Amino acid sequence: MSALVFFAAGNLIAVEKVIDKCPALPATNGSVILPAQKFPYFKGERTINVYIYYPKKTLSGVNATTGLFLTLHNWGGTKDYGAPAPTILADRYNTICIAVDYLQTGQQTAEPYDFGYLQSMDALRAMQYVWAALEAKEIAFSKHRIYCCGGSGGGNITQMVNKFAPRTFACIIDLSGMASLTDDMAYYLPGGSIINARYSQDPESPAYLEKHMQEIRDIGNPTHLALQKKMGNRTKIVVIHGVDDKYCLASDKKRVVANMKAAGLDVDAHFIEKKDIDGKLIGNSRHSIGNRTKLLIKFAEKYLSEKSKDMRQITKPDFEFKNDDIKYETSNGHYLISYKNGYPISTFVPNNDYTPKQILPMIYSYKVENGAYPWYDMSKYHKNNRIIVNLPKSLAGETVAKQKSGGRGTRGLVLPKKVDAVTIGVYEGDLENFLKHCPTMKDANIEFGTQMKKGGVITKYKAVIYPNPKLVTNWGKLNLSGGILLLKMSAVEIKAEE
Repeated sequence: MSALVFFAAGNLIAVEKVIDKCPALPATNGSVILPAQKFPYFKGERTINVYIYYPKKTLSGVNATTGLFLTLHNWGGTKDYGAPAPTILADRYNTICIAVDYLQTGQQTAEPYDFGYLQSMDALRAMQYVWAALEAKEIAFSKHRIYCCGGSGGGNITQMVNKFAPRTFACIIDLSGMASLTDDMAYYLPGGSIINARYSQDPESPAYLEKHMQEIRDIGNPTHLALQKKMGNRTKIVVIHGVDDKYCLASDKKRVVANMKAAGLDVDAHFIEKKDIDGKLIGNSRHSIGNRTKLLIKFAEKYLSEKSKDMRQITKPDFEFKNDDIKYETSNGHYLISYKNGYPISTFVPNNDYTPKQILPMIYSYKVENGAYPWYDMSKYHKNNRIIVNLPKSLAGETVAKQKSGGRGTRGLVLPKKVDAVTIGVYEGDLENFLKHCPTMKDANIEFGTQMKKGGVITKYKAVIYPNPKLVTNWGKLNLSGGILLLKMSAVEIKAEE
């Protein structure tokens, strides 16, 4: 396969190295690494981990009626976390199940959340790889039984893969997925979803959200739905959503369902209310609802099972058309989805009178000093109101890092590069427990604190040396009371001032 030049999120990106030869399929349940389309906020090449689950756990269990089934994890998860279980789906429906560590998997990062655009390209690329690898080995499988499911963020991507591959999926199951990148999610506005996608309304910000970016991420865009129908979309679209979901609002999903039906798409929607709670299958009418594997079996099995007269199949997927006729118009230009090389590439083509904003990789210069905010990734309230106080000069300075540092039980660090040691701040009350569970660390005997910007009680923190740190570390299981604060990245231990 040749190298390609493409646009991502409206910006010209350098030539991408793509697969010249498919990696070998694992003989048993296993994983492979594939190259992925570049993300403008990241530097360098990008890859994805793809996890493959066979019927009976072995490639030899694949037969002529075996289908393909994407099962996509939730926002911030990995593998199949928060999605219907691939091991169950593989055996129950005679499918090769595919989980994908798509863009921003397992991370609480600072750049805006992709919200299904390149993430769906990752999922489609993973599925096309399995397709091509099976063909290369001349292994017979069903090219008509192609399915996708996902929970929460994975439900959103499930809808987006159906949008970007409109002739490919016989059935998709969206469990509590986001419907569109609404302003309340994009800018973390009050009164709507409690999700924060980290975009900005400031045209000068690297996180600025352009109108076309928002439009392509709307799975209920009437013009786009009409194109899906015109291109021959025959997908059975199963929606399972709680009416009291505070993360992915049911009101937006109901709008999408109404627009899909108006466009002539085949939707089977189940909006879960309090009256549906049975304490067994349905635990609540909120975001989680219940066990997502069991929910899929309850509401979608008849569309997936080989034993069912209602089992859904397609005629020919986009992988085999190998063309670039999928074009979604937006206010500022159109998005072109090309399958000329089999796997998908997305391109934004701006209108002649429109120049898209250039998006550069985001580098966060985290300045540690008195009066600075101690972290960027907590709630807006804490981020903009709590500051560092009583910080000794030995710890003041500037360091560049992506870090997790508290909020909703997450306690950890994400470092931009491998270093010999870091100095971190830990809440005084957590220090004993922290050092007990992390014996390689050392108390630096330096105290400082955090305080509300308007004054008040100072929360005392202690500095701790962490040698040979991992690039990604999560101490959430330690049940810490406070957040983790990155102070310095250095090979030299920082000592208390005389």
